[in-house]
Amino acid sequence: MFSRRVLNYWSLAVQSLRSYIISILTAQPRTNDLKHGCKAIYKRVLSFEPRTIRGDSALAYDAWESDIRDLFGENYA
Repeated sequence: MFSRRVLNYWSLAVQSLRSYIISILTAQPRTNDLKHGCKAIYKRVLSFEPRTIRGDSALAYDAWESDIRDLFGENYA
């Protein structure tokens, strides 16, 4: 398992990246390449094994999962 410090850094990174990507995706106009790149980042983050996430990091993971479904459709993740 991961140490508490690593999980805290992971949580902070996920929250920051999530905010940045959402701001890109909601900005107009957006290019298909940029949108595709953001989808790839979302999928990569969501592929992180959820059983290793605890506490605040689990909440961040749940928020990512919710956002990807809202932004890209229920079957995307």
